Amino acid sequence: MPTQTPNNPITQGSYWVVTPAANFKSKSYANLNGADLFFYVSQTNDLCVVNFTTNKPGNTTFVIAPNAIWVGTISLPGVVHVYFADFGGQMWHIVYQIFGSNTAPTMIPITGVENFSVTYTPQTTPPAFMLLKDDGVFHTLYVNNANDPTFHTLLAPATRIYNNALNPNVFVTLPTVTMHPDDTVNITVICQDINQMNDVSSVGFYTVAASGVA
Repeated sequence: MPTQTPNNPITQGSYWVVTPAANFKSKSYANLNGADLFFYVSQTNDLCVVNFTTNKPGNTTFVIAPNAIWVGTISLPGVVHVYFADFGGQMWHIVYQIFGSNTAPTMIPITGVENFSVTYTPQTTPPAFMLLKDDGVFHTLYVNNANDPTFHTLLAPATRIYNNALNPNVFVTLPTVTMHPDDTVNITVICQDINQMNDVSSVGFYTVAASGVA
């Protein structure tokens, strides 16, 4: 559930239509200067954004990039860092500061992406951007200096923190990475566990220490 704002209180049980008759393949909430933004990948693989604060229920959609398969965001004061992967598994980054403005995605040096998750950890030493990539077999964690959201200055080598080949009976995918505000090293990865024997899905998690931070 998105964070409430004074001008747009979100109550329990509230639901919005993203855009008329549209579904999404991936989604991410962000807050830009108090506005609730909803980024999503449409069924036609366009990366789109809707402003729920000024345009409820979100019928005006801006397309900010084509050929996307997955999206993630990090909200910081005055800016939303938007990350997306394309059909080739290439990661891209957008600095999003004005709703509805034209954007210029920048390629970042992470490839082989099927889905991913991003987070920012201001409490670590040093503060860091983190990106967890799922390539269908491995979950790989990238920990990057907070001065560079494009993952060119890693604080430690990228680390494979999960290997699906170790247990062929369970497929672990769609990882979401987070770190408790009172922690400075350990991340929690919430994921989907799919039983390969009966195709039943459940929610699981694992924890691991992030390299390069203390």
